[in-house]
Amino acid sequence: MLWLFLLRPAFFQEHAAPLLGWAAIALFTLAVAWVRFRRFVDLPLYSAKVTVFLAYTMAIGMLATGHFYEWHFRIAFAAAIWAALERLAILLTWPDPDSHGGSIFLKR
Repeated sequence: MLWLFLLRPAFFQEHAAPLLGWAAIALFTLAVAWVRFRRFVDLPLYSAKVTVFLAYTMAIGMLATGHFYEWHFRIAFAAAIWAALERLAILLTWPDPDSHGGSIFLKR
């Protein structure tokens, strides 16, 4: 992300609001984990893995070609919001989340 920020600052300027919104949700989930469990909880969720794949393919394409597709950003952003909300739901509802979840729909 640092290279993307340094080499393509216009992307961050054009998409500041959604990126800041996503960052706020992500930081909020970290705060919930810390307040509730007094530690940062590692949740290797499938939704987060899909999000990382989408974000990296968008970033690599942007760094390699100098442009990106808006639809790719929207899909990656929607996946990021879904992953953050899934993580938040797990942190708020499971009494002791562990590192073997995968998805909120597959456990408990």
